[in-house]
Amino acid sequence: MEGNRKKKVLLIGPLPPPIGGTTVSFDYLVKATDKINSFEFKVVNLKLSENRLKNILLQVFLLLRIISLIFTHDIISFHANPRRIAVWGPIFLRIAKLLGKKIQFRFFGSDLDLFYKESNVNELLIHKLKAADQILLQTKGLIKFWREHLKTEDNVHWFATSRPIAIESVEKRVNEVVRFVYAGHVKEEKGIKVLLDAFKQLDHEEQVILDIYGKCTDAELESRMRNMERVNYIGEVTADVIRKQLFTYDAFLFPSFWKGEGYPGALIEAMQAGLPIVSTDWRYLTELVEHDYNGLLIEPQNIPDLVKAMTYLIEKPNKREEYGKNSKTFVKKFDSDEWNYRVFESLLRKF
Repeated sequence: MEGNRKKKVLLIGPLPPPIGGTTVSFDYLVKATDKINSFEFKVVNLKLSENRLKNILLQVFLLLRIISLIFTHDIISFHANPRRIAVWGPIFLRIAKLLGKKIQFRFFGSDLDLFYKESNVNELLIHKLKAADQILLQTKGLIKFWREHLKTEDNVHWFATSRPIAIESVEKRVNEVVRFVYAGHVKEEKGIKVLLDAFKQLDHEEQVILDIYGKCTDAELESRMRNMERVNYIGEVTADVIRKQLFTYDAFLFPSFWKGEGYPGALIEAMQAGLPIVSTDWRYLTELVEHDYNGLLIEPQNIPDLVKAMTYLIEKPNKREEYGKNSKTFVKKFDSDEWNYRVFESLLRKF
């Protein structure tokens, strides 16, 4: 604080729509700032347009608007994926440093390491960003990567994906059949085709159903989901709806092999609903799912492995209950109130 004046924070990031892990995470952070009375916040939504020409014009407008706002704010807090930060970040960083402003970069997703290794240009851009006052990374694995490759430690902080945790708010329903659920982006890289193939091979067909939530832009994949027995494609719903619905299921399936997988908000929401998780042993997902503790880990794109895991949970309700209880215990460390209110405020107070 400078006297009694509140420091002004320029909060930049993507808000819904569309609904996704990044937009929902930033939305929860924006809402949490209502509790942080020691700072004054201005939010800039990094929205996109589906029209290519309109989107170019929109991005130019947003870039110029943000640059103008840097002059009137004390702290610049930029929340985006590695590509956006790598392109815009050096511009904001240079202006902020010239004006004596503090700047914070929060990287969404977990493909920062892959982006860094894609080309020498990307490596150079990321190296420039290490001069930021704070770097917020989603996973512990990325913290290790940054410290090893960028040779900086003091300005690097773990800032995990988080969700509102209300463990006892909804009574879990007892189902006559085992109800599996997937929620997230519905596309091949998320393992949806693998999931459908595995579900079709189950010997316990009459004892299970599979519900799939999320936006699908693949017409062939959507047609397949809608025409499979005991598979219900629900489509895209709001974050609040999916949070309530998860309590009605028995297990959460996440067979992703998407290169940017980090801490999916859907996994955190599934754990707070007391669900056992079946997840691929992929990227940083193992920081959320521990094999035979709160779920089962399977090999990516391995249909027999997924069939075996689903069969195990169908035949062993005691294990479903055990893993579900452990999910509730484990997920408490990802409470939105803790991260988006207390941790975020403590990070701002360091400036």
